[in-house]
Amino acid sequence: MKHASLHVRLSAAALISILVALTISGLFLNYLFERHVTRRVDQELSVYIKQLAATLEIGTDGKPSLISQLADPRFQKPFSGLYWQIEDGKKSVLHSRSLWDQTLALPPFNAKHPAPTRREITGPEDETLIIRARVIFFETGNSARPFRLSAAINKNEINAALTQFSRDLMIALGLLALALLFAAALQIHIGLRPLNQIRQRVNDIRNGETSRLEGEFPKEVELLVGEVNALLTANQEAVQRARDSAADLAHGLKTPLAVLQAESHALAEHQQTQAADEITAQIEQMRRRIDHHLAIVRMRGPSGGSPGRTDAKIGFVKIVKAMQTMPRGDELIWSIKVPDELGVAIDTQDFFEVFGNLLDNARKWASHEIHIGGQEIKGEIMLSVQDDGPGIPNDKINKVLQRGRRLDEQKTGTGLGLPIAKKVLETYNARLVVKNCDSGGTCICITFPHSSSQT
Repeated sequence: MKHASLHVRLSAAALISILVALTISGLFLNYLFERHVTRRVDQELSVYIKQLAATLEIGTDGKPSLISQLADPRFQKPFSGLYWQIEDGKKSVLHSRSLWDQTLALPPFNAKHPAPTRREITGPEDETLIIRARVIFFETGNSARPFRLSAAINKNEINAALTQFSRDLMIALGLLALALLFAAALQIHIGLRPLNQIRQRVNDIRNGETSRLEGEFPKEVELLVGEVNALLTANQEAVQRARDSAADLAHGLKTPLAVLQAESHALAEHQQTQAADEITAQIEQMRRRIDHHLAIVRMRGPSGGSPGRTDAKIGFVKIVKAMQTMPRGDELIWSIKVPDELGVAIDTQDFFEVFGNLLDNARKWASHEIHIGGQEIKGEIMLSVQDDGPGIPNDKINKVLQRGRRLDEQKTGTGLGLPIAKKVLETYNARLVVKNCDSGGTCICITFPHSSSQT
């Protein structure tokens, strides 16, 4: 259970605790019931002895007899399991009809110890009897004559009562266990609800729906919520500082590059073309690196600042309007087939960074039309950009995703568009696929995973 959830752990602990507690309770209740029944039987046998003593009479001839029979009808039924017997110290002189022609096998009694005794003996038909006996003295003339009065009951009656009680107790405890388990499950569900709320809030943060853990939480988890919010704030501030520092550094390098570019032109004017070309090539390489890192700095990502969700159709409309102001942009046919209110779990600035690069590439290579599509399939958002240009040779498709690689040096650009887009999308666990369309041209497909898969 090392990696089991809290719900499983608490449920297992509740189940074990309830079973142990009810088992101990059942054994203890059985013990109490057995003591109660035994005490009750002893009291009942004592009452029978008192009734025998009250009805016993010694005749003028010295023979004992009963004035009246005991009321319990079991004393009249042979071998019923309830018996009485009267002895005068030598032999049985009187006994209940239920003993029939047998007697209770008792040890000789000592008249000097008349206190009541209790023991178990073997009775008629080999049944185990619980017997109580007491010595009582009756006045006969000038002397006191001792008699031992005994009453016995079949122990099976006690065992039957205990068995029935145990059966009923098990049923009752089973029902009680079910009720307690249900109550424990309800308690666990209610108790863990704040943690489920925190999990949902964290999921909302990852999906860009909020930037902090908001809501009311119990005091026990308020400290955790506060620490998480503090960590989010510190992370956002650290990312922002790093972004600002990188941007300052990149912009600071532009002035030295401009100076080097001027020196390169001066060398060219002095007929030092080889040195000038070498410096120009190095400057161009440095500019590409700077542009690449500035683009990376502009990325916000799902945890870098204020992530959110972007309406894909609205975003594409804005980008297309910007593309139409660029060379050949107003000459192309832009087709946008994206459902209204199709939300994409990506920061708006990153959305513009990614699809601005993709649509700009499409603008450069398209002959007449550019198709933009979007749909939701099984919870995943699929967006596509397709142009009707010449396409990409199959053996060079992978190269277009490499930073700084350009398939046509005649086209303007730095070769950073697709690599930057791929870099941004990786932070959102999105997939970018470049392929040639069956109808011609290049098709770029981007798939954003289901929101739950990002948690």
